[in-house]
Amino acid sequence: MTIKTRVAPDFLYFALVDGTNEVDSVAFATNLSRKKDFGGWRNLLDFIQEDPFEATNLIDGAHVYLPIIKMNAKGKPDAGGVAVVCPGGAGGLGKEDKWKSYEPGPTVWDIGGGMGIKVQTFGRHTAAEESAAMISDFILAPAVQVDSVGVASIQSGRPVKPDAKVFRASLLYVSSHGWLGGFMKGEELAEWPDAQPEKAREEYVPFHSYFLIGRADVNGKFFVGPRWIVLAQCSTLNQSTWAMWARVMANSDPPVHGILGYEESSPAAGASVGIANRFFAQLRAKKPFLDAWKTANQGQHWAAIVHEDAHLDTLTSFPQNRLPKPTIDKYIGYLPWMSKVEGVSDPPPPFTARLWRLRKDPADPPGEVTPDALDGPQANLVPGGNYFMVVSDAKPFKRVVIRFVHIRDSYSPQIGHAKVFAEILSATTGATVSLKSTHAIVVALNPAATEVEVRFKTQPKPILERSGLHASHSYLWVAVSIQPVAGAEKKHNFKTLGLLYG
Repeated sequence: MTIKTRVAPDFLYFALVDGTNEVDSVAFATNLSRKKDFGGWRNLLDFIQEDPFEATNLIDGAHVYLPIIKMNAKGKPDAGGVAVVCPGGAGGLGKEDKWKSYEPGPTVWDIGGGMGIKVQTFGRHTAAEESAAMISDFILAPAVQVDSVGVASIQSGRPVKPDAKVFRASLLYVSSHGWLGGFMKGEELAEWPDAQPEKAREEYVPFHSYFLIGRADVNGKFFVGPRWIVLAQCSTLNQSTWAMWARVMANSDPPVHGILGYEESSPAAGASVGIANRFFAQLRAKKPFLDAWKTANQGQHWAAIVHEDAHLDTLTSFPQNRLPKPTIDKYIGYLPWMSKVEGVSDPPPPFTARLWRLRKDPADPPGEVTPDALDGPQANLVPGGNYFMVVSDAKPFKRVVIRFVHIRDSYSPQIGHAKVFAEILSATTGATVSLKSTHAIVVALNPAATEVEVRFKTQPKPILERSGLHASHSYLWVAVSIQPVAGAEKKHNFKTLGLLYG
């Protein structure tokens, strides 16, 4: 299908998504829109029509539940402000007029990732889930279609009307909360006594992620439009996610030049205003994106993934830099503490390791931890939780060593297994578990086998709270080695096989 696009430079559009206080998104847009500095960029959302009854809101008839709000520099709705997609409403608080008595009625969602867990939502809670669920499409393809009579709506995830023109953003800014599993979400909805029905009045945390890089990667998704992306959120660009990001970036149309974000905690929205201002001050001085991000974030846990041929991209030069179809090793990952950089790699594992979480009721199905489910309940490290891992290979092995790595090998503190697990044992006949090493679980097999199962029970809540794990900012991924009966030891870092705490 041919997509018709208005004759205008596609690089003149940007898009904003914000699930928290929108002040940083407004600062980003305000800097970028200064015509005297950068030639004039346009907010993609300005194509969407205003609500005739509320000048601060924009109405997308294809996504009536989705708040698109004009916000001012103080983070307040303002008819003269900057249009931002706000999946949780203004400030992420969920107090939108069109959500006050939102219908349809009760909606049942399967949130268990195969674990059989379902929840029912009502009113504005349903609207918040619908908004969060559709944002993944918009992040991957920030686009608006305008039909022949001038009606505009977000195109992402929808077929293009035969008479429509499509406009795409080349710059994307996403501000939200982020987790080390590579996913992002918004704020908890505030209590709202005026909401209907009564069950929609209480505080509520939407379970849908705005985006999960593992899900996009596993499902073969890719970006369409944005060449540079800024993720103003904690943790989503940590090293364990790089191969997934690079693969999606390489498969994109056009290939993504770079993503700028954070390895660990990011500054709050207010502090991010200063970062946006410093970032654009560097861009006005013709500094490349990567250098500008480094300078703007001095003292922060920033991160970046940049194509090797895009390191000199400036805001005015990158539209002319057309990258050939890359492979993931053409992308370079950056962290402030790294003394040496190299291309992103993702070598295939020489053996298999799989991890599951068990439900309290043995009759309920276990949930497997996979890259596309790191935002699901199976990947939660919970007090008193039960998990099991299976390591297997084509040929017999006589020993397995398992390490749970906190964020990355060089990160401090690394958390010893005794602080996390109250019980570790093997269900495999002839296997014995040694816990003498603080950071390594050693399983000896006699006789040798091609498969071993190891079971883990986590510590109770008071011990986990004193373990050194930080709620919502801790991720334990699995490094495994096996010693075959014959031949050399095999090792692999299973960076997307992990558990998130908090």
